[in-house]
Amino acid sequence: MLATGYAGILNPTKWPLLALAGYTFPVFLIATVIFMLMWLFVKKRFVLISFIALIAAYGPTTLYCPVAWGKNTDGTAENRLKVLTYNTCNWGKGSRGGTDREDFRHMLDYLHSQKADVMCLQESAPSTQIYELFDSIFSDGPRYHMDTICSPVSGGLTVTLISRFPIKRKQRIDIQSKGNNAAAFWVEIPKEEGGGKPVTLCIVNCHLETMGMSVKEKDEFSTAMHSMAHGNAEKDSLRSLSHHLIGKISAASQIRALQADIVSDFIARQMTEHPEMPLLVCGDFNDIPHSYTHYRIQHPQRLDTEGTADIAPLTDCYQEAATGPGYTIYQNAMRVRIDNILCSQQFTPIHTMTDRSVRMSDHFPVIALLEFYR
Repeated sequence: MLATGYAGILNPTKWPLLALAGYTFPVFLIATVIFMLMWLFVKKRFVLISFIALIAAYGPTTLYCPVAWGKNTDGTAENRLKVLTYNTCNWGKGSRGGTDREDFRHMLDYLHSQKADVMCLQESAPSTQIYELFDSIFSDGPRYHMDTICSPVSGGLTVTLISRFPIKRKQRIDIQSKGNNAAAFWVEIPKEEGGGKPVTLCIVNCHLETMGMSVKEKDEFSTAMHSMAHGNAEKDSLRSLSHHLIGKISAASQIRALQADIVSDFIARQMTEHPEMPLLVCGDFNDIPHSYTHYRIQHPQRLDTEGTADIAPLTDCYQEAATGPGYTIYQNAMRVRIDNILCSQQFTPIHTMTDRSVRMSDHFPVIALLEFYR
C-alpha cells in the first residue's frame, strides 16, 4: 500500500512500469482496512501493523478519498472566490440529442447558473454560435469576460477562461503536444473597498495527454470489468487485454510526464519571479491523483533546477476540502478523478465538490470555494 501510494514521485520516463503502481493503490488500501478489521477478531495486537500503515499512508489516502471535517472561517463574500473547471467535450455537443445550438445553450445556461468567479474549460473550441449565446446568456448580472487559446495544430484542443474579472493577457504554454493544450491567463481582481490595490491572479488551464484508448478499447475494458465482477471473465482474454492496456497507459504516461514537467517549470517561474501573485491551476490532467503528473504539477520545479528549494507546493483543493473519491470521469467502467483545481498559499479551500448532477460531457465539473488572502 505504501509503495503504490507514493509511486507518483517516480518519473514514468525512467520507471515506466513502477510509476503505474499508483493505479492499484485503492485495492491495497481496501485490503489493509479489511485486514485491520480481521485482526480485531483473530489477533488484536496485529491491528497495530495495519493502523501504523494507514497513518503512514495518510497523504495518499486523503488524496484518493479525503474526508472534510469542515472549515472554520470568518471570511466574507468579498474575499471568497468560486472556481470551476470542466472538460465540456465540445460544449456538450450531442449530449441531449437536439441541435448543436440547443446543446450549447444548455451548457452555457449551466455555467451561468453556477455564478463562479473563474471558470476554466477544456475541449471548448469557440464558434460564432458560442459567442452569440455567451453574450446573450451572460448579459444578465455582472459582466463576464471570455477568452480562449487554441492549439497550434489543426484539430487540436482549445482551453477557455470565463472570468468575472478583466482578462489582461494570456500566453500559451508550449507542452510540445500534437493535440493537447495548456495556457496561462492573467486577470485583475479589483481593489477592496476602502483601500488596497488591484491584485493580478495567474490562472493556468491545461488539458494533458489522453490515454489514447479508442472507443472499442474502452468498451472492451468496460465489458472486462463487468465480467470480472460477475466471475465470468476468461483468464487468457483478461491477460491479453491487461498487457495491451498497460502498454497504452505507460506510453501515454511518459508523454504526459514531459508535459507535466513543462507546466511545473512554468508555475515555478511564476512563483519565484512573482512570489506575491496568487495562482490557480485547473484542468483535465488525464491522470490519477497518485501519478507523477499530479505530483509534479502540485510540486512546482524549474527544469534548470535553479531556485526550487523555496517553492511551496500547491494545495489540491479536493484533497483539502472535499469528501469521498470524487471521480470526474464516469464512462466505460472508469471511475477516477482526473480533473483538478490546485491553488497557491494565498488561498484556503473551504469546500470542494464534483457536480454529478450534470451529464453534458463524459466528465463531471469540479467546483471549489476558496478564501482569498490579498
